[in-house]
Amino acid sequence: MLSVLNQVDLGYTLFPLGNLTKGEVRDHARRLAIPVAEKPESQDLCFVPNGNYRNFLRQQNLAFLSGPILDQDGEVLGEHQGLADYTIGQRRGLGIVTSTPLYVLDKVVDTNTLIVGPRSALGRDHFKAGPINWIQGEAPDDLSEVGVQVRYKSQEVLGSVELFGDGYVEVKLTSDLPDITPGQSAVFYQGEICLGGGIIQS
Repeated sequence: MLSVLNQVDLGYTLFPLGNLTKGEVRDHARRLAIPVAEKPESQDLCFVPNGNYRNFLRQQNLAFLSGPILDQDGEVLGEHQGLADYTIGQRRGLGIVTSTPLYVLDKVVDTNTLIVGPRSALGRDHFKAGPINWIQGEAPDDLSEVGVQVRYKSQEVLGSVELFGDGYVEVKLTSDLPDITPGQSAVFYQGEICLGGGIIQS
């Protein structure tokens, strides 16, 4: 979340927990009899009942239009129940029986099409992202080697960042990542310093 902040934001920001670990914070909460001390952790959308965002979206009357599931050659393998039900890299819940596991490779919104294929087809070593928020207010001078993280649980990978004049960047990684997903954040680091980030475009 630091990647969306700027110097003005940080000027009004306090981090009262400092260097405490999550376990130490829970211990303090127990000692102070704060009820949330035993509250289960939330790894998903905390405001969605039971963490089921699909049901939540349906309850908001958002359209879930069924459409074709295609392989990389354009062959129809089945029918999906709405693109919002699927994420890039997803394997379970596709409703397709094949001899080898298939994964979601792409969601083509214009044609309401879900593209699936083998895990080996998931990896990418470059993408475009933006607009980029640089926490210090401008891009660092040297972006030839930065840490890149594309999901909060994913491993950081080394890469380089090429700036474009429009606030967007081209990111080239030293190894493939299977879960580069348009619409999600890409965050850049130098060591433990968060440089900033932006939304993955393609």
